[in-house]
Amino acid sequence: MTKIIKKKVAGKTITEKVEIGRYDHVYESTAASGGPIFWKQSDDYLNLTKSKPYK
Repeated sequence: MTKIIKKKVAGKTITEKVEIGRYDHVYESTAASGGPIFWKQSDDYLNLTKSKPYK
């Protein structure tokens, strides 16, 4: 996940992309043998996006 930062250097405005974190996947499955599959959002994704888990 990246964030765009604007800086002024020598009177010119420069934009930079800065990485603020990474996550591998959005959803995790909680499956048991022969049972239903439940999906939840991964903790890394929730922390980086500052969102709340879906209920």
